[in-house]
Amino acid sequence: MYEIVISTTRHVTPPVRRLARELSYALWSAKRVNRGGSSFSELILRARSLGARRLIIVGRGLHGNPGRIVFFDIGGTQTRPLLLLRLRGVAFPEKLRSIRRPSARILVVSVGRCSEESEGIAEDIAYAVNSSYLGCLDEKDLKTFREARVLVVEHVLEEHLAYVLKFIDNSQEIGLKILVKSTKVYY
Repeated sequence: MYEIVISTTRHVTPPVRRLARELSYALWSAKRVNRGGSSFSELILRARSLGARRLIIVGRGLHGNPGRIVFFDIGGTQTRPLLLLRLRGVAFPEKLRSIRRPSARILVVSVGRCSEESEGIAEDIAYAVNSSYLGCLDEKDLKTFREARVLVVEHVLEEHLAYVLKFIDNSQEIGLKILVKSTKVYY
């Protein structure tokens, strides 16, 4: 049984498939499912048959690069969208399949410019990945998480970049960075 199922939109490119695969390794209790020719409703049925409560769809953007990530709540009788992340880019780990699956549920924290807005987005991301949000921390406080994987939401002040999502394991970055241009919350 898995809590999260990750798949892609139709007509994807290798970078989109790789992001879906790397996310399935970075998140706790996540399984990547090959969509193939399945419709969205068939994908939801397949995810529910695996016991999942969340469905994450990685979509294509400009020039075939990953362009968006959409989070859905499929735990109840109805499927409802939770969060949309519009991406500016992705930085993958240098080695393929270098990310090991975490042994326990990941934690979500925010760093950088801590405002009500940035903490709200970090809470929304934590809810979307079915995890706990611990609050706003300093960069040096991240070294205290030795046994847990942490998803860090960093608020950035650049023109076409709002947030950087990065994963920390044993006080070290694991290499996957997701550059978020904008977000949309549905609930």
